[in-house]
Amino acid sequence: MKKRKCAIYEKKKVISAGSLVLTILYPCLFMYFQNVDQGKFAEIIPAVCKLGAVAIVVLLFSWFLLKEATKTFLYTDLVMLEVINFNTVYSFLKKGFPALRTIIYSCGVAILFLVILWIMKKKAFDGLNACKIIAIVFGILICVNFITAVPGLIHKIVPASTGNDAALADVKFKGEKPNVYYFIYDEYGGVENLIHYYDFDNKQMIEKLSDENVNVSSSSRNEESIYTSTIVPNLLNLSYVASDEDYSIDNIEKTENCILYQLFRNNGYSVNMIDHLGFLKSEGCNLLNTDLKGDTISTYIINNSLIKQLDTVIERVKSKVNGGGMTYVGRTRNILQLIEESSDYVQHDQPTFTIGYIQSPHDPIMFNEDGTVLPEDQWHNWANKELYIGQLKYINQNIEKAIENIKKNDPDALIIIQSDHGSRYPHWMVEDYGAEPYDENIEDYYMQNILNCVYYKGEQIDIEGLSGVNTLRTTFNYVFGTQYDMITTPEM
Repeated sequence: MKKRKCAIYEKKKVISAGSLVLTILYPCLFMYFQNVDQGKFAEIIPAVCKLGAVAIVVLLFSWFLLKEATKTFLYTDLVMLEVINFNTVYSFLKKGFPALRTIIYSCGVAILFLVILWIMKKKAFDGLNACKIIAIVFGILICVNFITAVPGLIHKIVPASTGNDAALADVKFKGEKPNVYYFIYDEYGGVENLIHYYDFDNKQMIEKLSDENVNVSSSSRNEESIYTSTIVPNLLNLSYVASDEDYSIDNIEKTENCILYQLFRNNGYSVNMIDHLGFLKSEGCNLLNTDLKGDTISTYIINNSLIKQLDTVIERVKSKVNGGGMTYVGRTRNILQLIEESSDYVQHDQPTFTIGYIQSPHDPIMFNEDGTVLPEDQWHNWANKELYIGQLKYINQNIEKAIENIKKNDPDALIIIQSDHGSRYPHWMVEDYGAEPYDENIEDYYMQNILNCVYYKGEQIDIEGLSGVNTLRTTFNYVFGTQYDMITTPEM
C-alpha cells in the first residue's frame, strides 16, 4: 500500500512539474516556430534560462508556505503565466485606462497573487487536475505550432538559391575611385508618405539637404514590398532577387557576400559595416560596432515579461557602478555616432565602401526631437503620430551631421542615403491596435514611398522617382562609368 501511495505521489509530482516546464517552454517555442524562417533555436535559450530561474525562486517561496507539491506547482504555473505576459497585459489594460501606471499595476498584481496564495493555503483541494489541464493545453499547442512550422524548417534545411547575377559584380570602375558611404534608415517616410499619414511636410530637412547640393527624390518608391527582409537584399544585390513570396530567412541569406560588396571588392575597395541589429551578413566586412547585440527571439519574449523591468534595473545599476551593460538606447546612440563619424574609419591605403543600417525611425520610438528618451511604454505607440515624427526629426539631425562631417573630411566622397520603405502607419494600426484592414492597392503606394538622397561633389544626378535599386544603378553609372540598365520592379 505504501509503495502504491508513493508511486501515486511521484506521478502527481511528475505531472505537476511537467505543467510548469510546459508553461515556461510554450511561449519560447511558440515564438521560435512563428519566426522559424528568421530565428535560430539557440535564440530561445536565454529566455528559457531567465524564466526558469524566476520559476525556481517562486517555486521555493510557494513550497515554503504551501508544503504541498501539486498546490506549489499550480501556484507557480499561475505566477509564471503573469510573469511571462506582464507587459502584454499591462499594455492592453493601459489602452482602456490611460492613467494606469506600472507601479499601480504591479501592486495590483502582487495583491492578487497574495490573495490566491492565501486561498490555496486555507482551502483543502488537490491542484493535480488543474496542472493536468495546463500540461495538456500547452502540450497540444506546442504540437500544433510545430506542425505549422514544418515548411519553414524544411526551407532552413534545404536553403534556396541566392539568385545573384555575378555579372553585375564583375563590372570595372572607370576613372577615380572615391570613398562611398551608403546608409539605410529603416522606415523613414518619403515626402509623400509623411504628408499622407502625418500631415507633416519635411520641408525643413529637404531644404537643408538641397542647400548642401544633395540630390533628393520626393517620389521614389520601392514597389516590390513593404518589408525590410525583402527590400534590403534587393538593394544590396542591385536587382530584385528577393520577394515576399519567399521565406524571410531565404531573403536575408541573400545579403551574404552580396553583389554590392563583391562589386566594390572587385574594384579594390575595403568594406566597412555599421549594422544596428545584426541584420546584415558581415562576413568579409570590417564591422565597426562589434559590441552591439541584435534583437533575438528571447529579446521579444523578455520584453513582454516582468523580467524586462528586472533587466532594466540591473542594466541601470551596472551602468552607474562600472559603466557596463549598454542599454538598447545606448546601442542606438552608438550606431548614430558611428554613422556621423564614419569618415574617420576609412582605409588610407585603399578606397572604402561604408554600408550602414539602422532600425530607426522604425520602432522602438525612443527619442524625442531633442534626443531625450521617451518612457518605454510609448516605444511602440503608433497611435500617437507625434512620437514617430519626433524620432524622425531626431534622425534628421543625424543625417545632417553625417553629411556635414563626410563633406568636411572626405569632400570627394559619394554619399547615398535611403530608406527601405516609408512609415507603415496603417500596417501597425492593424497589427497593434486591431484597426480595420486597409486597402493595399491604396496604402501600399504611400508606404512604399522612401527617403532617397545622393551627393557627389555637389553635382546634379537625376534620381527623381527612381526606386532604390535603380538609384544605385544610376548613381554608379554617373560616378564610375558603369552601364547598368534600369530594371522594372516585379509585381508584388
